[in-house]
Amino acid sequence: MRKSAIATLILFLVFFASAAYALFVLSPQIVQEQVVEKFGALGINVAALPAPQKRYGALRYTDAALDTEGFSTIKTLDIVYDPLKLLMLKKLDSIKISGLSMTGEIAEDGALSIAGWKNIPIPLSHERFELNKIDIADARLSLLTPFLGGITLNYDLQITKRKKNLELQGRINSEQKRLSLSAGISGHINNKNLWQTNFNIEQGRIELADIKASRVISNIQISNNNGAEPKLFAEFTAGGISMHNLPWQNASGSIEGTPFNYKILIDAKSTGAEGVELSLNAEKALNRPAALMGNLHAENAAALVKYLQNQK
Repeated sequence: MRKSAIATLILFLVFFASAAYALFVLSPQIVQEQVVEKFGALGINVAALPAPQKRYGALRYTDAALDTEGFSTIKTLDIVYDPLKLLMLKKLDSIKISGLSMTGEIAEDGALSIAGWKNIPIPLSHERFELNKIDIADARLSLLTPFLGGITLNYDLQITKRKKNLELQGRINSEQKRLSLSAGISGHINNKNLWQTNFNIEQGRIELADIKASRVISNIQISNNNGAEPKLFAEFTAGGISMHNLPWQNASGSIEGTPFNYKILIDAKSTGAEGVELSLNAEKALNRPAALMGNLHAENAAALVKYLQNQK
């Protein structure tokens, strides 16, 4: 009887020690491997993960680097998992990224490069997304651009996996001299990797070399099909717009096409003279320079003369 009790105690201690080893030694190792693998599928290289804070079914990493130079970093990375599913299936439940800071640039030809991120054709796909949810909070993307100089975008994004879709929800904001916007983000990616993203700009302002627009409201739709060139369709209004230092108001228009093959239509009313309207049509075809066409419409000659005099 006594030997049986001792054997039972030994078995219990062995089981407890094995469980503790699996939970607090083996599980964190598997989690780290899975984080590197899952981020790699999204095109993100994790250069270094510090020792995590551990609790049952969860790990927290702080101050993680995405590139060896430390240009792109994560303040806190929270991993939630079911220990049994992790050990048997190597499956994580969800990831929350707080304080993601990424740095990059846009080249003259439009190519995007970000420290710690590999620009792959489809960085997010239904079959490669094995989590239930990714939550990105208080994120910042700093870019050096040829047309706006340095800009910073602040955003939040949630990606949730459903049966047939990945659903995207979030917000993006920027408040700078040459670019200001506040917008909602929504979208989905289905199990055939057809994706669509909508940006609902509630208020925006932009200043380029030859065009400025303020009080902009727009709905922008971007879609893609298995790595094909993204298609863009946008409708917008602007309370004020200036083109080549000529001011206009109550502008409306649309943009349709791809980054290298597009059409832009703009209609606007004159500022300082009643009865004068502007219509512009810009087109860009592949391997051809952009073409700009436009016309002025005036109710009468006096209105046109008054408008032209106001521009002196």
